[in-house]
Amino acid sequence: MSSTPLASPNDMRASLAARLSAMYAEEVPKYGHLVDATNRINANHGDTRDADRLGTERHGAIRVASFDELEQISAIFSLFGMEAVGYYDLRTSGTPIPVVSTAFRPTAVGDLAASPFRMFTSTLVADDERFFSSDLQAELARRIAERTLVSDELVDLVDASVAAGGVAEADSARFVALTVDVFRLNAEPIDEAWHAQLDAVSPVASDIAAAAGTHLNHLTPRVVDIAALHALMEAEGVTMIDRIQGPPSWDGPDVLLRQTSFRALDETRSFIDADGHAAEKVVRVRFGEVEQRGIALTPQGRAKVDAAMDVAKTAAPATEAERLDIIRAELNASLGSTIEALAAAGDAYVEYQPGVSAVDGQATVDDLVAAGCITVAPITYEDFLPASAAGIFASNLTHDGAQVDDTSARLDDADRLREAVGTLHDPYALYAAQQHESLTRTLEALGLSLEEIS
Repeated sequence: MSSTPLASPNDMRASLAARLSAMYAEEVPKYGHLVDATNRINANHGDTRDADRLGTERHGAIRVASFDELEQISAIFSLFGMEAVGYYDLRTSGTPIPVVSTAFRPTAVGDLAASPFRMFTSTLVADDERFFSSDLQAELARRIAERTLVSDELVDLVDASVAAGGVAEADSARFVALTVDVFRLNAEPIDEAWHAQLDAVSPVASDIAAAAGTHLNHLTPRVVDIAALHALMEAEGVTMIDRIQGPPSWDGPDVLLRQTSFRALDETRSFIDADGHAAEKVVRVRFGEVEQRGIALTPQGRAKVDAAMDVAKTAAPATEAERLDIIRAELNASLGSTIEALAAAGDAYVEYQPGVSAVDGQATVDDLVAAGCITVAPITYEDFLPASAAGIFASNLTHDGAQVDDTSARLDDADRLREAVGTLHDPYALYAAQQHESLTRTLEALGLSLEEIS
């Protein structure tokens, strides 16, 4: 380990989020409008869970062209204290998209509180024969191998930082600036014919592999009332997608994640035709997303939400309002309406804390909670939903792309992604560990132990 002073990953991550937000507001001015509207909604909502995070919280989204590129990105994010959490296969969605994804984020509670920045990162599965012919696969492999995603200077800084156990304080500002440049929109002209070939398969494929590098696809603030935000943006003349993705509000606390966005914008890019002539064309790939986060659910609780969503899909309601009513009714019937009830049923993850009542013969955790000896608070859901991510992507596509009959996932792609990122965390395991640690601390504060609680 080096004796050189090292920068705080939390501070670097906060700087990265702020720099990316400023850059994206310049590239996509409507993003600035979205952030302003989000801040107005949040300011008028009073005290709320995670209130101290709301003003700066962001998640970004990028798309890379190969698992080799993903490995490069993973090495950079690790130095910002961001690790890969979750595996999402968007090829199995209603509109199959030829990518698999993960999210780089802090995994420790304190680090999330210090700077809750995440990057949802999708990787093109360029050798999936269900999407790409053998000729397209060969051309994809050649072109992807020729492009440079990360500058030599940043590669050298990554290597030196890994060897030193972190980024030197003296190098941190430069490290952040070079990382921001990786995600800046590239102005290099796009091969028109190649873009058209990929676009016929999927607009996401053309966005990823026809360009010279990656770029921010969206940057997402967090709002406390997404329905109010959606309505406010539309009232102010911004065209939003037609549906808020994720489980709706119901009689109980917010669960998991809700997302919406303004429609992908018409943006002018430079293209080169077969004769070498340059021309400006309009593309629509970047949009402004916003999210509302609820309580993290256990696999059992998540299954109940998924079942409610499936009931609504099977019922094929005539209107969006009817669809939401069906889901709400299913959630109200299958889930407890309080944090305590959700925790007692094993449907949600919670933080335990000592209460105000003295322990007097209570035998179980639920008894201690009911007696006021222990209080519970929701653990925030920090991750993503495959159906919602795919829904946001699909709602902003110019077309669905080629039809794919077999949408079953390749069995080895989770392993390939895991190999590229090194460690792939199971989000459920992270929430369960947080809950267990809080319970252990709380029982110790009450003079009890897990062994004493039946």
